[in-house]
Amino acid sequence: MKQYMKIDRSTVIALTILAAILIAAILVYLPGLAGPLLLDDLPQLGPLIEQGAIDPVTLFWNYIVSTSGPLGRPVSMATFIADAVTHGPDTWWWKYDNLMFHLVCGLLLCWLTALLLHASLPRNPVNSWIVAAVVAGLWLLHPLQVSTVLYTVQRMTVLSTLFVLAGLVCYTKGRMLQERSAIRGWLLIGAGFLLFWPLGVLSKESALVFPIYCSLIEFTVFGLRGTASLYRQIRAFHAVLVAGYVSIAAFVLWNFSSVVLEAYAVRDFTLAERVFTQCRIIVVYLSQILLPIQRKMGFFHDDIVLSTGLIEPVTTLLSALLLLALLASGILLRRKLPLYAFGILFFFASHAMESSIFGLELMFEHRNYIGSAGILIALVSMALLAKNYGRALVAGAVIGLIGFSLLTWQRSVTWSTPDYMYIYMYEVHQQSPRLNLMFANAHAAAKDFPRARRSLAKVGPGLGSELHGLFFDCLDQGTIDETAITGVARLENGIIDGHTTSSADALVREVTSGRCFASKQALVSLLDRVLTARPRTPADTKFIHFTRAQLAESMGDIDSTVDAYLAAQALARNDALPSYLAAGALVRLNQPDSALAMLKDADELDKGNRIQRDQIAQQVYSELGNLYEQRGEYGEALTVYADGIASMPRRSLAYLQMAALLLRLQQYDEVKNMIDGISKTELTDLDEHRHLLLMISSALERQRPESPRTEQDY
Repeated sequence: MKQYMKIDRSTVIALTILAAILIAAILVYLPGLAGPLLLDDLPQLGPLIEQGAIDPVTLFWNYIVSTSGPLGRPVSMATFIADAVTHGPDTWWWKYDNLMFHLVCGLLLCWLTALLLHASLPRNPVNSWIVAAVVAGLWLLHPLQVSTVLYTVQRMTVLSTLFVLAGLVCYTKGRMLQERSAIRGWLLIGAGFLLFWPLGVLSKESALVFPIYCSLIEFTVFGLRGTASLYRQIRAFHAVLVAGYVSIAAFVLWNFSSVVLEAYAVRDFTLAERVFTQCRIIVVYLSQILLPIQRKMGFFHDDIVLSTGLIEPVTTLLSALLLLALLASGILLRRKLPLYAFGILFFFASHAMESSIFGLELMFEHRNYIGSAGILIALVSMALLAKNYGRALVAGAVIGLIGFSLLTWQRSVTWSTPDYMYIYMYEVHQQSPRLNLMFANAHAAAKDFPRARRSLAKVGPGLGSELHGLFFDCLDQGTIDETAITGVARLENGIIDGHTTSSADALVREVTSGRCFASKQALVSLLDRVLTARPRTPADTKFIHFTRAQLAESMGDIDSTVDAYLAAQALARNDALPSYLAAGALVRLNQPDSALAMLKDADELDKGNRIQRDQIAQQVYSELGNLYEQRGEYGEALTVYADGIASMPRRSLAYLQMAALLLRLQQYDEVKNMIDGISKTELTDLDEHRHLLLMISSALERQRPESPRTEQDY
């Protein structure tokens, strides 16, 4: 007789609640999936979105390591590459995948919460899974999560959280299993540390705090409990973790200048100002979690006023006292209210990296993605103390879930279109430099330059704003006074950041295109002055060198063009792009022999590099071969095409250009052999150039040995 597992009424209720929450989460997020890309989306994901599935293998090797973190975040980048291959430029699906990962995080949070409830309150009259489903629902449907889920590149945060939660489930379940089998428990804990923790860190470095979360679970929920043997093992395990924490702290202190202070060289705030300001910011985060109305949010928070001292403003001191009281309550109540203590301490631990001493930007909502779960767990655990108010708690949970759903849907709609999103955000953050820059560009595009300049003035002083002002002069007047250029060149204490590089590029493009008249020599001097400023990253300096090279090329200054690209190459040791760009510039400057030498150098640099520049290399080989053909140097052109084939055996253009030239030279047997070879070679981009292959094949079929065609026939 078959035995059937009975599912009790509470389990059915929990599963029903969880299913309803997952459906609700999908529905409330649907409007926002059509929203725009933001901030770091474009530099991190733009090339992937553009290239799509042209060559998945090259795409993988070029972009599996990101520039957005010291460890490269390859796990997150692998999922983005998969999106590029399967969905191409349709970013709706990219955001949809973010949402699916968000739902998985919610399920893991539900599992973790149920385990923590069972471990800390084994005699709890309320089914742990029902409570856990409510916690997960409040977290999944919380409006604050919109700026993580719909900010495409923050899949890094979502995946990091996913693996951290999976690891915490392993730790908690493993500790519970140790009551029956110590070995099985340690195996599960080992999976958390050896599998999920590395995956989390390689998604985003914020997962480095995973061991701290495990220690918090141990010291608040489990309290080192177990047999005498297990007690010694657990104590030794966490002693090792604590030793690790102390070692990391000692390392940071010993290398304080390079690890911490160096980042402040390109910030407009000091270490002390950041620490003081974070007290107020974390209180703002708490208010966003506890009272999540849309006007408290907005994504852009670069308008926050700095705290220059403990009482400047006085809310800094009040915020610090509130946070200390909250932290103390978590420590002091860890025995009486273990889940409350865990939730509060978990929230603070989640901010240990991004909201502490390190010189990151001051405020982003996605920093609360995992930490907000701690506050919700703490709140629900406090609510469970009201044992005589069961109906009120049920009503509160229902109202909370419905309310959060409506608020998240409202915010999702706000994020659904660029116009709606940016206009609303500007209403609540009118002093945001980033938003004012966006609106300045929008006003300039509409030829409303007085409003454009007023918005630009709110961005604040700096090289980027000054260069942007010159760019607006170009758009407005079609010319720039040389004294204005030299005035900017005399500025002191500038910083090369994204605003500086984009403004310099836009300005130089206007001038080199002929749409704006300005002294190119004065602009060269200005860019040389910019290059003496402090860079935010080496990549920013590299981009200024690129811009200077473009300006020098437009002046016909061969030496300066090459020198600028070589200076950029010195900052990009693992990427031959600057050398390829230098070779392309030499082709355009009618220096084919120098271009060929530079192209060979670029090929040599490219060998073994993680980033393979096949696309730009193919373009330069093509342009150089065409130049030799135009000069009648067919032998050199054939050599270039042969080199291109050897360098990029899976790219089709060099094969086809060589075949076309051989056709012009009436070497029909060689052309036929090449066409036959192309059909047998797996070329990644043949579809792009298939029309050229068909033209060559058709022309070859029309040839008659007794009646050779002249060059004009082709």
